[in-house]
Amino acid sequence: MSLIFEHYWPLLLLGLIPVLALIQRRSAVDLSSRHLQLSLLIRCGLIVLLALALMQPTLLRSSARVAVVYLLDVSQSVSPSAVQEGLEWIRKTNSSGNASSSAFLAFGANSLAFDTPEALAKVPVSSKPQPKAIDQSKTALASALDHAARSFPPDHIKHLVLLSDGNANAGNLSGALEHLRLDNVHVYTRMLSSRSAKDTWIESILAPASVTAEEQFPAEVHVYSQSGGPAEVQLKIGDKVIEKKNAKLAQGLNRIAFATNVKDDSSTVVLEASVTAAGDPMPMNNAFRKSATVFGKPHILYIEGYTPSSHYLKDALTVEGFQVEVISAEKMPATADKLDAFDCIILSDVDRKNLTEPQMQAIPRTCATLAAASSSPGVKIPTVRTGTRARRLKRFSRSHLRQTRNGSPLPWSLS
Repeated sequence: MSLIFEHYWPLLLLGLIPVLALIQRRSAVDLSSRHLQLSLLIRCGLIVLLALALMQPTLLRSSARVAVVYLLDVSQSVSPSAVQEGLEWIRKTNSSGNASSSAFLAFGANSLAFDTPEALAKVPVSSKPQPKAIDQSKTALASALDHAARSFPPDHIKHLVLLSDGNANAGNLSGALEHLRLDNVHVYTRMLSSRSAKDTWIESILAPASVTAEEQFPAEVHVYSQSGGPAEVQLKIGDKVIEKKNAKLAQGLNRIAFATNVKDDSSTVVLEASVTAAGDPMPMNNAFRKSATVFGKPHILYIEGYTPSSHYLKDALTVEGFQVEVISAEKMPATADKLDAFDCIILSDVDRKNLTEPQMQAIPRTCATLAAASSSPGVKIPTVRTGTRARRLKRFSRSHLRQTRNGSPLPWSLS
């Protein structure tokens, strides 16, 4: 058992105690000395308790309630000899350890749980999906980690031991790691050697998690080759082939860059990368998929006081990829929920007398941060604030609009 503190700067507060004692000695209050001493004692006690609380003490004590889950990679990318070495290491480690609970999982494209190392050693495997067998065609590390996280008993210290070559090619690994962190699972790794068979596979796809419709974004495909040589790398969105590239792969990790966009306003799309290399002994691990969220075009509400001149700005914004809706001041929504449908609000040459009081009040209710000051007589809009700095928006650009994509719309005033 031990006591640790998160911070030590609160000890400086103890320096107030001598100051309080000095003040008491010079006090002109007509109280008995006993009363003054009791008052000093209470105040000093409060300072000590406040300092102790700010130091955030934590009491650590040992526990015998330790649960261990062994997660073994048996996919085709791991050599058979490495799998046997991993099984032997699990047997020795489990027998010499003092864990109160142990579980054993094998994984490839799917995962299965076993009660003993002996049962784990007899895990059935297959090159394609079959019931009660491990599909070796993929390495779905993310789903295996989620399975392992669910295998721990409650009220135990959780230790996860991962034995793998690290060549995951399916699933959202970052999400699985966050799940383990939130569950306070301590992860330990042991490296297994990859199968030496001149294999080539897709390691990952580096692309944004969210994109805007019709806006170009980069996608980088990571291809790992054990022997190098010519190959064809293909990128698809759904069933549509975006681009094919012929590349001469070097031994190890290769980065192939693509640039693409999403034409429609689908809520999500799936990027699929695949590689074709001559003499590849295991083509079943040559594809990798990653999903991305697609936002529609930025939606702008343009309120123009002089309607015949509205087409100038509308045409310019439309060319830049914005969706623009032009209305007069009289048709401006008077409730915040209707204004929330827009990413940006533009007011141009709008006279105060053309706006009702509910319309005026709807804008500050809608916008978490307001922008610009109107040049129209009587219309006052506060300056936008980003963090602690105020700035006046003078230029309309995509970068400004992106700052509001996940929040409320920005009002703009044009003179």
